[in-house]
Amino acid sequence: MTKVALNFKEVDKSGSPLPNSDDFLMYTESEGVIAVSYFNSDSVSLNGKLFDIKFKYLGSFSEFRFEYARLRDWNGRRFDLVLDNGSLAETTDPDVKLYSPSGGEIWEVVGDPQNITWASVYLNDVEIDYSTDDGTSWTDIENNYDATDAYYSWTVPSVTSNQCRVRIISSSDSTVNDTSNVFTINSTAVITALTPNGGEVLKVGVYKRIKWTYKNIVNVKIEYTSNANAATPTWDVVSAGTPADKCYYEWVIPNSSSLECKIRLSDASNSAINDLSNAVFKFLQHRSTLLLRMYLRQH
Repeated sequence: MTKVALNFKEVDKSGSPLPNSDDFLMYTESEGVIAVSYFNSDSVSLNGKLFDIKFKYLGSFSEFRFEYARLRDWNGRRFDLVLDNGSLAETTDPDVKLYSPSGGEIWEVVGDPQNITWASVYLNDVEIDYSTDDGTSWTDIENNYDATDAYYSWTVPSVTSNQCRVRIISSSDSTVNDTSNVFTINSTAVITALTPNGGEVLKVGVYKRIKWTYKNIVNVKIEYTSNANAATPTWDVVSAGTPADKCYYEWVIPNSSSLECKIRLSDASNSAINDLSNAVFKFLQHRSTLLLRMYLRQH
């Protein structure tokens, strides 16, 4: 149990007495769950039950400031109690708690920036660092950053490591700091063709959506071949650079008949990173087109 001294503002208009400054709040905390109850200065429980409380609580921090509380059925009535000056072990000692990354994340190099988030008390500026070797060495991300912002949008560096950490340090006192558990930064580029992926019969002149998944690629080069079984297939460019995060491309099937077609998707900046259809697919002309060609051949 912990005793917290309280001072209440006048709120109740019914004339009933409110708790005085000698009253206190008893609370217990277990795994982040806080149970609370009111007692008066003689340690006799008030005839009421706390059912709503608003407070600022920062994990293991000593800072614990109440803003308001509400009692239900105290002597048959409900009261809103505004705590004018209530705190638990209030201190002006600075502290910081890092929330994200917390450990176990996999952050990709290409994509949206990642948010480093924290909470702090009595801090003005912080230093933000990262490590790729489990904290053996550190690299600056930002210096003298406003601690009250509570987050930093970080463009993840082009490295690959499963031993990464982020650290927040007070700019004025290096003993005030917090460090994340290890997480992963991945810069490996990968692309995987989804469709067409073999066995499809595609009609000439009809739209077919080329689909893919990717990691750490900005633009995708799209090619196709109609002689995939040749010793050296001939590749025609469909798109020299489509944004990878679109994850599809609307392709008009070319005016050609073939039983040996494939697509090839590659990193537009590095053709060695690529993927092909798993098996061949077919281009099929419309029946009317075939009949016209047969007629023209006969005449």
